[in-house]
Amino acid sequence: MPYLSLLTYLAFNGVWFVCAYGAARGNNSVGVAAAVLFIFTSLWAKDWPSGEVKLILAAGVAGACIESSLAAIGFVHFSATPEGSTMAPPWIVALWLAFGATVSQTAERLGSHAVCKAGVLGVILGPLAYATGEKFGALSIIGASWKAYAALSIVWLVVFPALVAFNARLSLKQHKS
Repeated sequence: MPYLSLLTYLAFNGVWFVCAYGAARGNNSVGVAAAVLFIFTSLWAKDWPSGEVKLILAAGVAGACIESSLAAIGFVHFSATPEGSTMAPPWIVALWLAFGATVSQTAERLGSHAVCKAGVLGVILGPLAYATGEKFGALSIIGASWKAYAALSIVWLVVFPALVAFNARLSLKQHKS
């Protein structure tokens, strides 16, 4: 269903915008609300597959750990967080959860060698999203930006393909049942 993929893409980008805009203005809740609405709508449209729920949760846990680590290392500071906090703020965790709701459709659209293609996309689009978020004022890249963007490229080189591979594994399990 190409129209569903397009709708998901547009809706996720709307969630991204709301999260970044809200964070830039010190508001976590508007982004969290948009992400929750997106996730529930996405799950409802797919009849709540258990594999999709696991994928969303995996993305959320990965995102919380990654973003907290990036903040603790000192590569990034997120808006809408207390000064000195190294915990990932609610809006970015919600964004990761929403991203998890897009992985299965994205993997399907990538077709064969989806894991490799996800790596290429991750290396390019992951850091680009952070650069755009910084322009919005949702976050700040700290110190030598090239080091932070190199780290982000590596993170997205690993995490996006890992989520696509996890999706494939969940899909295989679902087909065997």
